[in-house]
Amino acid sequence: MEKSVRQRSLQSPSTSILSSSSMICTLIISGLQIKEKQMMYLKEICRYLNIPGSNPQRFVPHRCLSTYDVSISTHRMLPAYKVLYYGFLSNDDQELYKDPLEHIYKEHHVSKKAQARIKSLHEDLNRKGMTQQGKN
Repeated sequence: MEKSVRQRSLQSPSTSILSSSSMICTLIISGLQIKEKQMMYLKEICRYLNIPGSNPQRFVPHRCLSTYDVSISTHRMLPAYKVLYYGFLSNDDQELYKDPLEHIYKEHHVSKKAQARIKSLHEDLNRKGMTQQGKN
């Protein structure tokens, strides 16, 4: 039986975009099974980047506006997530991603003092590593 126009419209590109956004948010959130200390670090990094910090949000997958709200929040905080995750990278990978990190610092006018503090956060994160769920 052929699908009705209404059924096909529900599977439009915008639906797949929401589905993709949902998947991306789920991956970020599951990767960010953040310990309390890491959450403190994330909020501190947000302060240095002048980004309003918030806890990673969960969403209701079948609610478009919930997915939209979480997507907007995740997008807003992407630079802070990138800076936080940099601390989990191996030394070789940190060398590889040093330029993008410095670009974020420049774009957000992060002071040398704040960069030094973030470096100490990265060292702590690197020592402790990710949770097993974050590695998967």
